[in-house]
Amino acid sequence: MKKLLIITIGLLVFSNIPVGAYSLEGSYTNLEDQNVKFERFKGIPLFLEAFSTECSHCLDQHPELVRIYNEFKNTVSMLSLTVDADDDIAKLLEYNSSYPTSWEMGRNLDSTLERFNIKYTPTMILFDSEGNYANCWIGFTEYSILNFEINSFLDDPVGYNSGNKDKSCNIENTENNYLNYGLIFSGVILIYFIISDIRKRRTIKT
Repeated sequence: MKKLLIITIGLLVFSNIPVGAYSLEGSYTNLEDQNVKFERFKGIPLFLEAFSTECSHCLDQHPELVRIYNEFKNTVSMLSLTVDADDDIAKLLEYNSSYPTSWEMGRNLDSTLERFNIKYTPTMILFDSEGNYANCWIGFTEYSILNFEINSFLDDPVGYNSGNKDKSCNIENTENNYLNYGLIFSGVILIYFIISDIRKRRTIKT
């Protein structure tokens, strides 16, 4: 009787523990103009492309994504969402006709992608099976790079360490890094010339 009571209490306690929610909350509109929640991808990694039908670099990126889809279609879900408000369903259907896309395509319905500070297209984001951010690529990215990173992630999702750790797809972060590196380099050069000048003066005095 005591064992049955303990088991019953245990079931009641654990049944009230909240199940981890899918991190990528929100929804999008598919080509059938249906509202689809991102949660549908729960349980499998998601590779998401933010694009625009008017983006020339997105056209260049498309063949690379076709290769990615063919390589990982059994292990990674793919989704291409336009972030251009002018891209209606008709435009997407026309785009899909000209550039056949075997994976899901649609429109960013709400502000879900805004928290990733997407300002340039194409921007590609990799999420783990629970919708957590894993990595981000801004602008045209070669298949070889994407292939290597996705394979690295699949080999060790927990230990995977991307180069973009700030969970942002804002290219300004990259630009700021280049600016900082430039300032440091300029500082080193300036110090070098100052030291060289001091040495020359000492040599002249002696």
